[in-house]
Amino acid sequence: MTGVEIVRQILASDIIGWILAFMGGCIVFKIADNIQTKMERHTVIKEIESSINTLFSTPIAKSNKSSKENDQEIKNVYIRTILHDNSPWEEYKGNETKIEIDEYQRYVQIRSKDGYDEYISTQAIHESLILFRRIEKLYKYSILKPIDLADLWREILPFGTSGRPEFYRSYLGESDIRSITFVLFNTILACEKYKINNAIEYFASDFLENKRKKRLYLRNNRYTFKERFRVKKFLKILNDGV
Repeated sequence: MTGVEIVRQILASDIIGWILAFMGGCIVFKIADNIQTKMERHTVIKEIESSINTLFSTPIAKSNKSSKENDQEIKNVYIRTILHDNSPWEEYKGNETKIEIDEYQRYVQIRSKDGYDEYISTQAIHESLILFRRIEKLYKYSILKPIDLADLWREILPFGTSGRPEFYRSYLGESDIRSITFVLFNTILACEKYKINNAIEYFASDFLENKRKKRLYLRNNRYTFKERFRVKKFLKILNDGV
């Protein structure tokens, strides 16, 4: 074997070694990156769940609904209390809507029928909007996945029933409601993907009763190009869900 052949063999073995080392480094990097991504996702999901729990467990709403007979006193209640009641909210009508100031909070009346008076604070309105905008951004950046929205349906979908989208639109305006309807829209698609039928039935029964509500979901400039082609699927899911 000549010296040139020996050199060639050494160079070939070195190149193979470099290739294997590079491939091994890429695999280690991919595994480490995957672990870090999962940890970051876990942290973000935990923060979202904590934000929702804090909002829902804050007594910044008022109601005189009571299980006690003849008890009509208006009391501070949790946001969760007025969201899990299926009685419809009334749209905000400017000067015609009753406003109260209490404990540095501004409260807007959302119900005034059948002897019941209920209010939501403007703090709760704006904090819930901020929360939906954060969820929207995290979903668009693929940090939150469809499974995350599906898991949170009990916290998300109540904002899309009982006249609440119409209230938010009347109080905040058409452009602000689009973040909320974006998240509701994708939550329904996620629930269909993971076969959470009770969530779809819950939302569909209210959605299909109100033809005006469809417009909030049909025209939304916050949808991605892909989502614009999924509106028909969204409507079909709801039509089939009741």
